[in-house]
Amino acid sequence: MANWQEALKKGGQAFHGEPGKPADASVNLHEGHYVAYAANNSINAGWDENLSSAGATSAYFRKHGVDPDTGWRSQWMVAAPNAEELHSLTPGATSDAKRKKRMRTNTGVGTSHSIQRPVCACRRCRTRRAKHTPRVVESTLVTISQSTIAGWKMRLRWGLASAGLLLLAGVGMLWDSGPLAPLLFRPTAIVTIEPTRLESQARLSITAVTGTSNTAKHEVAARFVSAISPASEAFGQASGVTHVPAVAAGGTLTFYNAATYPQTIAADTVLTGADGVQVLTDAAAPIPAGDPPLFGVVTVNAHAVLVGSRGNIAALDIDGLCCVAGVAVKNTAGLSGGQDAQTYTTVRQADVDGLARPLIDTLTQDAQAGIRVQLRPQEWMVTIPACSNAVNADHPAGSRATQVTVTVAVTCRTEVYDQQAALRLAASSFTQETATTLGTNYALVGRVMTTLVSVIVTDPKRGTLTLSIEAEGVWVYRWSPKHLGALAKRIAGTQKQEALVLLLREAGVQAASIHLSGGEGTTLPAGPSQILITVAGERTAEEHRCSRSAWGKLGPGSLRLFL
Repeated sequence: MANWQEALKKGGQAFHGEPGKPADASVNLHEGHYVAYAANNSINAGWDENLSSAGATSAYFRKHGVDPDTGWRSQWMVAAPNAEELHSLTPGATSDAKRKKRMRTNTGVGTSHSIQRPVCACRRCRTRRAKHTPRVVESTLVTISQSTIAGWKMRLRWGLASAGLLLLAGVGMLWDSGPLAPLLFRPTAIVTIEPTRLESQARLSITAVTGTSNTAKHEVAARFVSAISPASEAFGQASGVTHVPAVAAGGTLTFYNAATYPQTIAADTVLTGADGVQVLTDAAAPIPAGDPPLFGVVTVNAHAVLVGSRGNIAALDIDGLCCVAGVAVKNTAGLSGGQDAQTYTTVRQADVDGLARPLIDTLTQDAQAGIRVQLRPQEWMVTIPACSNAVNADHPAGSRATQVTVTVAVTCRTEVYDQQAALRLAASSFTQETATTLGTNYALVGRVMTTLVSVIVTDPKRGTLTLSIEAEGVWVYRWSPKHLGALAKRIAGTQKQEALVLLLREAGVQAASIHLSGGEGTTLPAGPSQILITVAGERTAEEHRCSRSAWGKLGPGSLRLFL
């Protein structure tokens, strides 16, 4: 019992003053989360021995790969009944002999499951086990709520943030309407002005010439572009059929008159040649009188009686006296042209066109592509290229042939002009003319928007073009720092409404607004340095074009300027 009392003195005041309860003195056994209260099951062991066993047991857990938290929980299961036993201890209740003889079971630490084994509780066995293995403090582990470092840091941050928000809210109230605002802050004024905007639109004429262009005369370059496709040919069968009737041979006959008086041979007189071919005179043959030794001579047309090639006779096939006394006849030249009736194949115009049409379509595309290849990046064609084709056939239409070959070549031609140069020239001229009209106080916002309206060919032979281009832009009044400073002096110390009137009367101001901070809220500060004047943002011509659908819809206060 003396040992127990001594352990209590060393451990501290007993829990609630009840004997047998674990001592309130604690040892932080595992990172501050658990507090072990001494509850030794042996009176003679003493408090110091159990404290040393507790430290050794934690080291034992770590050495054998056991989580100290898990190990202490398993020891707590054993410590609980021992603690109850200590509650019932009274002085002299248990002798040393009984304690030496007491045997109990204990849970093996470090195993995957609990193993019950007998353990001797005598001093000798405990001393021997203490030399080889760490002592285990059989105690009750109680979880208490203890804030970590991260926790109190987080609470500190939240506290500082809340204080900052409260401070800002208080400053805002003091700034705007607080009773201390006149004492803490100087009154200020923020003036926003919207500058005057002028929208300008004009239609300009630019001339494109094929010769040397002069920008001073609003001229840009133009040129003719042509392309010739390579010749291509195709052949096919002729489809025409022609029937030719038989034709009689024709020629002339010469009559000679030896008589001293004239004589006439009637028309349609039939004369027979040496080969038996009969020839018929086409007209009467009046023969003048002869003058011996000269004969009267006359020549008339004649043809073979029989049609066909048989009527073709040689010269002098007819040679002898005929018809009347003193008259002779000869065919000084042969009769020819006699043909038999026949049917043969001829070339039709449709044959030529059918072979040429596919070639024309293909070669036209090739020629147009050849023109596009010649275009420079800034050039545009006035019109679609005009193309012409040349078709040649080895047998013309109507000729006698069974096959025909067609050769085709296509030539395309157009005029191009420098469109980008024309748009730039129009924008530059428009900007210069507008700047001259408005003066130096206005400046262009963004860039001038140009649109090509039409292209007219005024001289087809020379290739002169007239380009109509529409240009539009937005000009805004520019405020210099010096001008803004003078304006701040002018409105300093005035009433808010009076200042607005002064601002709207100022040239270049389309709209204005004033925001007062501090002071009484109705009067601008007397010092110009406390007045901040800002100029509102400016939209470009392209942005303004998107904000309206037509030029007729203009915003309030805007001005349309036509050049």
